[in-house]
Amino acid sequence: MNKKVILTHFGSTSDFSLLNKKAKIYHFPMLNIKSNKLNNFKPSEYEYFIFTSRNSVESFIKYYKNDLKKIKTICLGKKLLEKMKKLGFNISYSCKYPYKENLVEELTKDNLIRNKKVMYLTGNLSDNYIEMKLKSHCHIHRKNIYITRPVLAKNNELEKILNEKDCIIIFTSPSAFDSFLIKYQIKNQKIGAIGKTTMEHIYKNNYNVDFMPKIPSYNNLCSEINKYINKLN
Repeated sequence: MNKKVILTHFGSTSDFSLLNKKAKIYHFPMLNIKSNKLNNFKPSEYEYFIFTSRNSVESFIKYYKNDLKKIKTICLGKKLLEKMKKLGFNISYSCKYPYKENLVEELTKDNLIRNKKVMYLTGNLSDNYIEMKLKSHCHIHRKNIYITRPVLAKNNELEKILNEKDCIIIFTSPSAFDSFLIKYQIKNQKIGAIGKTTMEHIYKNNYNVDFMPKIPSYNNLCSEINKYINKLN
């Protein structure tokens, strides 16, 4: 019997294109994301812009119609760097590892943004770690450029799949996990988490995580799940 893999993220199934072809993929997003308009937003007032997620980048370019090369940006992780380069952003600095702790540590050791005016573009559910850690290093401001809300309606097809065997549920954020628990039960399914923040949140809710990559990325999570599926076959 083929393994059933349930994706819960806001993106598309192509994000997990490296999953074993023997797996049957289902996509049931647990979150809705709405971009915020850039009202009263004056890029010329800031010297650098920090992006830490794909959602923040996509929300920004949805409403920012000027030349992207005219603003200096800082990004988190190799995947986001690749995406922003393709879109034409001017990348002043990128943190190799997709962790906020690494970004803050590198920026505070570097003089790039010291005493500069910096805009941190993120979502409403993001914590305040970056602005709190950098506030004594630079003049940082935050703008929630997108809003994340849980999907409230229950999906009968998903509920039916969860009653079957051989399911793996993938979570890429704590908020997606919370949205899932509002509507469904996790029984004997295996769980995949994109990174340590999501994993720790799942543990706090008394569930185990079966798959987590050493470095957070869709491809790395696919590799961990594929190892398990290959052993079954």
